[in-house]
Amino acid sequence: MPKTRRIFQRAGTKYLNAVATTPVCCPSRASILSGRYAHNHGVTHNHAAGQFDRPHTVQKVLGDHGYGTAIAGKFLNYWTGPPPDFDRWATFQQPPRYLDAVFDIDGAIQQVPGYSTTFIERKSLEFLDHFEHSDSDPWFLQVSPFAPHGPALPESRYSETSVPDWAGSPATREADVSDKPPYIRRADNSREAVERFRAGQLRTLLSVDDLVANVFAELERLGEWDNTLAFFLSDNGVLWYEHGARGKSMPYDPSVRLPLLARWPGHLGAGIRDRRIAGNIDIAATIYDALGIQPGYRVDGRSLLTSDRRFIFLEHTPGREGGIPAWNAIWTPEKTYVRYVDGRREYYGPNDPWQLTNLYNDGVPGNAPDEAGELDAFIEAGAGCAGRSCE
Repeated sequence: MPKTRRIFQRAGTKYLNAVATTPVCCPSRASILSGRYAHNHGVTHNHAAGQFDRPHTVQKVLGDHGYGTAIAGKFLNYWTGPPPDFDRWATFQQPPRYLDAVFDIDGAIQQVPGYSTTFIERKSLEFLDHFEHSDSDPWFLQVSPFAPHGPALPESRYSETSVPDWAGSPATREADVSDKPPYIRRADNSREAVERFRAGQLRTLLSVDDLVANVFAELERLGEWDNTLAFFLSDNGVLWYEHGARGKSMPYDPSVRLPLLARWPGHLGAGIRDRRIAGNIDIAATIYDALGIQPGYRVDGRSLLTSDRRFIFLEHTPGREGGIPAWNAIWTPEKTYVRYVDGRREYYGPNDPWQLTNLYNDGVPGNAPDEAGELDAFIEAGAGCAGRSCE
């Protein structure tokens, strides 16, 4: 995504150690909008949209402070009715699709012919123009394309575009997963199928790259290029055959790590590679800090303008899809400690960046790490944390 990199990476800050506190679509999106862990905002899995603690969100707080608010693209799966506290919206109806998708557009349900990323771009530009009719009024816009979610269908003009070769990693070549939990040992995936899926994902992102570039071109035309705090991130990562697995919701780095970049000329440095631990829960906290707003509810995240963590708590609760049991984890760039609902544990140390050797070895006596007791205490605290207790 060269255009996006030019806009965000050269003119902003790239957070090298950013994670999704719950690495699956809807819990993560609710965390981005609320600044809270899934166990606090209520959307613990993809079928729990109705449990969203809707008054405690960025769009509600900013709206109460005079901001116009809009969203284009994906909100929460299985959400019924307008997305809460947005003044304008064009949101996918279930299921999201790349072609001829059904959208709720400011309350009107209609099928939109063509490629959905292109339509989301068009509505984003329309919302910007709407807000900028009065240049003195502030606004908040979330742009959420379906890409690169499966089935990863590229726009026709990019369907045959070459993508970088994929050599994999030591994790994609791991032969012995006997120290991993049963859902990994049972995985039956084809590396060739994963490679095809990867190529499709990258091709869908070429359209997202165009979207980002055109949104920022519009900001420049409107005179807001240097006056907008902007973030670029995903809602989760994805395993491309690491440990023989495919997908998300797992506590391994390819699943939990995120691309996260931010730009705010005059406030965030240009071309900075920031190694602090950052999370999706930090977006809302950063917005509130930047604007000097007290949100009126307990935010779990920290402002990226000031934060510095030793570690971050992660969690996963399975929904109807099942397959991966519930787990909690303590994560740092060097170490990952995971505890599953059945008591099984995983621990990967600082000399194992590909997470090949579980030092806990499924709880075999004598194989627990020296700090297991301390890590368990952190997990217990994290599972019920709120606000500053999450620090």
